Amino acid sequence: PLRAGEPGTLFTTLAPRCTQIATRVPTVFRVAMPASVAALLDTFDGLNLNIDAVGLPLACLQLGSFFDRLLFVMMAPCVIALLIIAWCTTAEAFAANRSSTRLKGGLIRALPYLLGLSFLAFPMVSSLAFQAFSCESFDGGTRFFLRADYSLNCDADEYDAVMNLAWAAIVLYPLAIPLVCLVLLLSTRKAILTEQPTPLSGALAFLHQDYEPSMFWWEIVEIAKK
Repeated sequence: PLRAGEPGTLFTTLAPRCTQIATRVPTVFRVAMPASVAALLDTFDGLNLNIDAVGLPLACLQLGSFFDRLLFVMMAPCVIALLIIAWCTTAEAFAANRSSTRLKGGLIRALPYLLGLSFLAFPMVSSLAFQAFSCESFDGGTRFFLRADYSLNCDADEYDAVMNLAWAAIVLYPLAIPLVCLVLLLSTRKAILTEQPTPLSGALAFLHQDYEPSMFWWEIVEIAKK
């Protein structure tokens, strides 16, 4: 589905997406990688904004528990997204005279930044949310603890709060983000297929510019792989 272009186009287009998927496999699926492969994946882990890999004292930041980490990685991109929208809408206000134009123009101006933010945040939030379903048994299967946080008993009431938060994260990221992207792409498919850009199709270039016009929706498949 990729556009024909320079020899490096295939690598620059697929490499970030593939590395985001590959670096999540050992954590989410508990797959033991050879040392050389694990070392290579660690070098690309920055594409996932892995909060555990930045070396911050998470306990001192009140992010020591799995619930707190999940809540932080789930809400931080939302806060950043609101700041981006506010900044772009304010910037648009200096270039437009009508309120409706300012709001619409601000959202379109913010779209490329929001798509870039979702590209980085999506695998981090999704992989952490699905880790909430992975418990390990002890004492002959009589006790279960969360693999991502062995201080959390999967039979305790606190685990219910973690599960509720995990489902909220799954609805907001793995489900809502691809759906919103697909709706936006379909709403501007005529401009993409005829290669006659509009402000909206131009703002969505991050999603479709690397693919043939007829395959403008393929990025949704790549998102689903994550």
